[in-house]
Amino acid sequence: MYNAYTESENQKGKAKVVAQMLMRKLFDEVKKQNLNMIIVGHKVNTEDSLWLNNQIEQYPSISYLDITVRDSDPKYTLEPFDNHPSYLANEIFAEKIGKVIEYYDNTGKVK
Repeated sequence: MYNAYTESENQKGKAKVVAQMLMRKLFDEVKKQNLNMIIVGHKVNTEDSLWLNNQIEQYPSISYLDITVRDSDPKYTLEPFDNHPSYLANEIFAEKIGKVIEYYDNTGKVK
């Protein structure tokens, strides 16, 4: 949601405020243009997850797909991806995200 690789707690707080403001603007634009949106991510910080869930509840066309752990089917489990500093660019990670989205699309379980 925001880049927290800063040295001081004060900077992290500012980064969070800016990130949340940008997310709200993005959500408003999605709503204004009558689009659907799926946010793919993993829940690291409970406070951030609660904020995101509260925002998404206000936008019916936006869903959140949590890909932290899929215990029900190990094929879709992304752990341990924290070992990859650039995991977003990692081929294995990208392939698994594709499988997760395809799986949830086919079963209609995206929430």
